[in-house]
Amino acid sequence: MAKSWSFRVESPSGATPEAVYDTLVDVDHWTEWMPSLIEGSWERRGAPETGVAGVRKTSSRLLGMTVKLREEILDGSRPHLHSYNVLSPPPGIKDYQATVVIEPRPDGCVIVWSGTFMCLAPGLGRLLLAAIRWHIARLAAALGQAVER
Repeated sequence: MAKSWSFRVESPSGATPEAVYDTLVDVDHWTEWMPSLIEGSWERRGAPETGVAGVRKTSSRLLGMTVKLREEILDGSRPHLHSYNVLSPPPGIKDYQATVVIEPRPDGCVIVWSGTFMCLAPGLGRLLLAAIRWHIARLAAALGQAVER
């Protein structure tokens, strides 16, 4: 039976929530700041400011493998909320959903990226969780730093 796993990472940024949010939803420019990303594009554009109902496609190089994902934007509210699910998860994972909350702070903001997924491979849940948490922490940090430049 598949087990559910969850993660949460926080990454501070000196940028405004608006600037962080706009960079996050600008998929066409992800390759400029996102580590390991080879390609990012819209398969179907969603709502203009939030991408809601849109589907984005990405191709990344992770652990020596090319990982291709399709992600549907489920919810969004500029400049604080962005949530999505993965329509085509990597092998061994299903029901991956994540939310990015951008909380204002006096000196910028904090990016809170959390999510859940089901691990289909018995005994690999902790390893997949560690890999996903590490990857998301890198993405959140890169997002905050990209906007500060």
